[in-house]
Amino acid sequence: MPWELRFQKEYLRWLGDRLCDLKLIEDGEPVLNISSEIDRIITKYSCLIVDEKTCPHLCLTSFVLASYQALSAGRLNRTQALDLIEDVFVGIGRTTLKLYTQALLMFSKDPFSAITGAGKKRALEQYGGAWEFRFEETDHSFTMISTKCFYHDFFMAAAAQELTRVFCSWDENWIKPIDLQHHENLDPFYGRPGSQRWHRGWGYHTVRKRELLLREDGAFWGPSGR
Repeated sequence: MPWELRFQKEYLRWLGDRLCDLKLIEDGEPVLNISSEIDRIITKYSCLIVDEKTCPHLCLTSFVLASYQALSAGRLNRTQALDLIEDVFVGIGRTTLKLYTQALLMFSKDPFSAITGAGKKRALEQYGGAWEFRFEETDHSFTMISTKCFYHDFFMAAAAQELTRVFCSWDENWIKPIDLQHHENLDPFYGRPGSQRWHRGWGYHTVRKRELLLREDGAFWGPSGR
């Protein structure tokens, strides 16, 4: 089974557990009857696929959109549905990524190079032409700027741009586990520079060595990292 379908299966299981906890469905009741809707959404937005690497991400965005539409149509309002979906989606794989990041830093002689190298490799190998990245690197800082994002483009096309935040939060899983108590020379940021800028498709990761903290906090809140 492809990884995205395994993820979907786990997502629906977690979502069912949460809906049971909230007394919104009975134990054993089907979570959501959205299989045909997921297929319909995938077909409708297949025009956004630019290469093979995009396909799994279309699956992810489609089942998130389908579950959001189903939940907000009756059981929950849109804000409640968004909060629940974000919590469930981001929670899947969080522990694995946390252990990966911690191990990467723990066993590296140069944590800064290790974490920035991993971020760059991830961007280049796991995403296809539906994303565009720019890298700004010095001896003391690394900023990875996404100037084009499939998740953003998909949800804008589906008139559900609020769901982009689910994938922003999901993307934070790999950088949030940096423990500043143990790696005090690193200073990680994940930027969502305001709704207006983000709706143009901008987002970025920044990791800086601690000695650069003399700069203003706001200095990195912009796509140029100036």
